[in-house]
Amino acid sequence: MFGHAPPPDLAELLDRLKADLHEQHGAKYSHEILAAGLYAHLDITRQDQETPFVADALGGPRYDSWGWDEVPEALAELHRTYEWGSSPTRTSPGA
Repeated sequence: MFGHAPPPDLAELLDRLKADLHEQHGAKYSHEILAAGLYAHLDITRQDQETPFVADALGGPRYDSWGWDEVPEALAELHRTYEWGSSPTRTSPGA
């Protein structure tokens, strides 16, 4: 988070914040509200332009799971297991 280490309980913290902020904001709830709430909860001063980037990371399907425990290890294992061209049924992109 832009120079700040995420807390070890980030997943649980986000779950609590999502529930609280969704209840508080109702239909106006968004990932930007969640990102701003996360900064406020952690007492981190933020720049306004950071919020959309963090919101995208929190809400985007490509990034949502990247913030959780053991994701780097899982990605490394997938890379080792399914390296391009290592299987006769897989080919490199563009081949």
